[in-house]
Amino acid sequence: MSDKSELKAELERKKQRLAQIREEKKRKEEERKKKELDGRKEGASPPQDDSDLERKRREAEALLQSMGIVDASM
Repeated sequence: MSDKSELKAELERKKQRLAQIREEKKRKEEERKKKELDGRKEGASPPQDDSDLERKRREAEALLQSMGIVDASM
């Protein structure tokens, strides 16, 4: 029976750890969104940790705008 109780205890520890990880992830996401909103309010430049894809997208949009092509989705 000790095996069963050990397994239950281990499962509970893992559940608690998973809950901690999820809470941390949620907190970080909320902080990231808050920073993003604050940056927009201040008119600051985009965050430096943008992904390469996001940076390339902005560069492409700027190039198209300089050529007089406007994005229809905006």
